[in-house]
Amino acid sequence: MIIRLLMLVSVLVGVTPVYAQHTNHLSYKGMNFIIKHEGMRRDVYRDIAGYLTVGAGHLVLPSDNLVEGQIISEERVYNLLLKDTHEASKAVDNCITVSLLKNQYDALVSFVYNVGVGAFCGSTLVKKLNQENYASVPTQLSRWVYAGGKKAKGLINRRNYEIKLFTKGVY
Repeated sequence: MIIRLLMLVSVLVGVTPVYAQHTNHLSYKGMNFIIKHEGMRRDVYRDIAGYLTVGAGHLVLPSDNLVEGQIISEERVYNLLLKDTHEASKAVDNCITVSLLKNQYDALVSFVYNVGVGAFCGSTLVKKLNQENYASVPTQLSRWVYAGGKKAKGLINRRNYEIKLFTKGVY
């Protein structure tokens, strides 16, 4: 249902869906995984680290012209989601040089979506994975559980789900 809506919105707003732009692309299950773990909110709010956020965990930028408490349309929520997942997918494509299974790719896109492109591409996780050390990924993912300098239960849970997705293909 959500994917059909994303496809419809992408046609209406003139954005090509992410999954049509990459050889390696975020799967339908991967998109739903991100939505499930980010949640969907139309109101602009402060996340656990105090950053303005909207939609499915979109970090509000000055160019978004949004203020705390503002409500945005569902169309804009999905447009931001498509844009952000596209950027996360590009980061995995550009920073990872080894082959990945679809579940591994989706887990990494989810991770990038959450921590950001710069943090991901400069991480020890990327360095080790590009040395074909796939076994190091769970340990590396589990290090990224801090928000505002404090361990966050929500991030611990999310990393555990990303680890299960990367290692076992459990969406």
